[in-house]
Amino acid sequence: MQNLISSAPSRRPCTEQQCLSLLQSATSLLKLLQALAFLLKCGNQSNLLVLTCFATAAAVLGPGAAAAAAALLFSPSFSPLHLYDSFLLNTSLQSLSPYSLHPLPIFSLMLRLQLPPNHFTFPFLLKAISATPSPLASTSLASADGAGLGLARKVFDESPKTSPITFSAMIGGYGLHGHSNDAIVLFRQM
Repeated sequence: MQNLISSAPSRRPCTEQQCLSLLQSATSLLKLLQALAFLLKCGNQSNLLVLTCFATAAAVLGPGAAAAAAALLFSPSFSPLHLYDSFLLNTSLQSLSPYSLHPLPIFSLMLRLQLPPNHFTFPFLLKAISATPSPLASTSLASADGAGLGLARKVFDESPKTSPITFSAMIGGYGLHGHSNDAIVLFRQM
């Protein structure tokens, strides 16, 4: 009896490494969808490393895949929101930037989840915002979070190209969060 049990084919559980390997080799939308089906079947929709790899793989495939991945990842029915971290959200922001896709919903989610922006968040966010055709998107960053004004200013100062829109965004952010002296100084530099 023992020999029958040991000789029966065993079903190995899906591993994180298998999911990562499939995602890294996804060179088409079809392969990405197959990898997504596999990771869902394996129950890896709560694995942050796998989800981050999914967002990265989708970004490589183009704007449609990047937007679809972001919509899926941040759908409340896909994965519990409490599982997200700054790294996954930053990766998603970075994946949207080359395609002029609107990043503010992801940044807003980050703030609602009380995930602190780090030194990667604002460069990715500013790059994504600068790629969007809407000037309103550009003005939203500095007004969105008073705690991020220092990082936003650092990115602003290091930016090789500024415009009246970026100046207005920073001045508005300073004014909104009670930094009137900084707003005046920046206004005079404009």
